[in-house]
Amino acid sequence: MSTPYAAIALSAPLPMTSDTTVDGRGRQVTITGHGVGGIQIQDVTNVVLESLTLRDFGDTSYTYANSPEDAIIVNRSSRVWIDH
Repeated sequence: MSTPYAAIALSAPLPMTSDTTVDGRGRQVTITGHGVGGIQIQDVTNVVLESLTLRDFGDTSYTYANSPEDAIIVNRSSRVWIDH
């Protein structure tokens, strides 16, 4: 039996709201976002990200300068659990 696969291509950043869980356990979940920011966790509480593959975010040529277009952005939030 094969593992279900989900590919999600973001065209804009994905903001999280409080009390949100994104759970990829038992699945192969890949989220991509070439040239856009990824998952935004800002001004929220109780957010869980579990077993996700995040790739191709931002501009890798600016990695040395800490490009703001990261796969996950966390600001002014509490009770955040990120487990890959």
